[in-house]
Amino acid sequence: MYKHAINLMVLLVVFLFSSNANAQESSNIKLNGMIQLWGMHSNEASINSTFLLKRSEFKLSGSIIDEKVSYAFMLDPASVPRHLIQDLIIFYQVHPQASIAVGQMHYPLTMEGLQGSADLDFIDRAIIAGREFGDRRDIGVRLSGNSNMVEYTIGVFGGAGTNITDTNNSKDFAGRVVFNVAGNIHLGASGYYGPKNQLAGDISTVKRNRGGFEFAYLGNHFSIKSEFMQGSEGSINNRGYYGTVTYTRNSKVQFGARFEGWDGNLDLSDNGEYITTLGVSYKLKGNAAKIMANYLIRAEQGPSISNNVILAQFQVAF
Repeated sequence: MYKHAINLMVLLVVFLFSSNANAQESSNIKLNGMIQLWGMHSNEASINSTFLLKRSEFKLSGSIIDEKVSYAFMLDPASVPRHLIQDLIIFYQVHPQASIAVGQMHYPLTMEGLQGSADLDFIDRAIIAGREFGDRRDIGVRLSGNSNMVEYTIGVFGGAGTNITDTNNSKDFAGRVVFNVAGNIHLGASGYYGPKNQLAGDISTVKRNRGGFEFAYLGNHFSIKSEFMQGSEGSINNRGYYGTVTYTRNSKVQFGARFEGWDGNLDLSDNGEYITTLGVSYKLKGNAAKIMANYLIRAEQGPSISNNVILAQFQVAF
């Protein structure tokens, strides 16, 4: 009941604020949003077939000084209470090819983790780009820019995570660089260094490192994407990778396949997790309205488990 009340209040504030802003001719405030509804069925006996509201993002953005100072503020009521505030960023364009961002934002790690949720080729991100390494937000400052064929982002962050004040004086560093070697081919690398990560409520600190590479070929009909990343949490080393192939038959239908692997502790045997995802998307209006279906074939080292998953998603974005 409490969660639903907060959701309604947040939506009311967002829409009232947007309506009031749009009434002023001098305002350039924009409202964007996305809703993703899921249906899920798993072979695993302990998981119930269910419907769920996966994401409900509402974003306000605009500029204070044209081409110089701007901002972005994004909420996700579906993630109440902890992650209600997703982005809270002020941008300063210090050069036509370089800008500084201050606030809570994604830190630059992995290719797919930085991709917008509405633009994903599959219903959910790969393990390394979502559940483990990528798609993470923190409070800090970052510098982004581009020069000819090179794009880069570097940042300094608190290290405590989304909506959490830094717990010590140590800071974390993250960066990503992408080389556009051709119009539709890019190679990149990203990394993260956290010398003293201390989560809220914990006394001890742990060193957190990540490093990996990415590749993408984006053709008119075929696309290939791949990432590899290795990391550590204190004395525990982990590693993951994925590769995807997609084929767009026309502007409406896209087929895709992804194979990925993850090992959460390289020092343990029979610890690997592997997922093959087969997917199809029907785009009623690009990514603004599309229906997706994925079949996840899951396999683990060690004892066999019946835990394949069928996912369906209806998405609208505006």
